[in-house]
Amino acid sequence: MKQLARTMSDFEPFSSAESLLLNFSRSGTIAGIASSRPDNCPDKNKVRASFLRFLLLGNDDHCVVHERGVHVEGAYITETLDLQATSLQRPITIKNCCFAQQPDLSDANIMHSLSFNGSSTPGLNCSRLRIGGSFFLERIRIRIGNSSHLTEVFYPTP
Repeated sequence: MKQLARTMSDFEPFSSAESLLLNFSRSGTIAGIASSRPDNCPDKNKVRASFLRFLLLGNDDHCVVHERGVHVEGAYITETLDLQATSLQRPITIKNCCFAQQPDLSDANIMHSLSFNGSSTPGLNCSRLRIGGSFFLERIRIRIGNSSHLTEVFYPTP
């Protein structure tokens, strides 16, 4: 099993999109990499899923993510976004992005809102996902296959 990156230096050098995302995550504002969803993977839009995961988990003293959360628009997210069994404390917006591989949110506990509005993904594993806020899937394009699951999503009642 490949060891996950645990410090900011494990991700260097950053792509231009990753540098932008890092800077905007420090203020909790949206990193507008592009205004529309990329259909291919130009270098200017590339964000590694492992780097996005690192920001979402916020586990490095040199990488302070604002309590308003991580928000990205127009990125091409390479690799698999593996959030399986994680506990995320901040809001997440992944708007008009394209996932190269199916994100795994199974058994994740997201304390605030999660938005995939306008994004594209080859599937979405959400088995036993718990979300404390809203779950937005407006204009999302999911290429459904045998491994895509949107069942057993728990929405707490007010």
